[in-house]
Amino acid sequence: MSNYPQFFISTNKKAADGRVFVFHAKKPKFLGEILTFNSLSNFELYKTKPSNDFLCKIGEKTYTICTNTEVKGKIIALFVIDFFDLPLDPAGELKVDGLMNRTADWLKAYFSN
Repeated sequence: MSNYPQFFISTNKKAADGRVFVFHAKKPKFLGEILTFNSLSNFELYKTKPSNDFLCKIGEKTYTICTNTEVKGKIIALFVIDFFDLPLDPAGELKVDGLMNRTADWLKAYFSN
């Protein structure tokens, strides 16, 4: 297997000015968007009623899948827009906790520099 990066970050000022996207290149592959919040309470409030862009339909269920970390006094959050592989365990249950933990670690490292 090739040793390529797991996460790719991208902006597109012509199509989506100010928006920052992340592609996770290993299974389960996903596209997400990074949002910044001034406080954890603002993030938690937004998470209760996210934009429709951040509602992932997996099978018959709809989920808000996100993670966050604190960097330099700001809350950096990643909301999944869509999965390209089903993130389900053999029993058909959503299995993304480990992936979201690794994503939060990556966000912290990326934005700390």
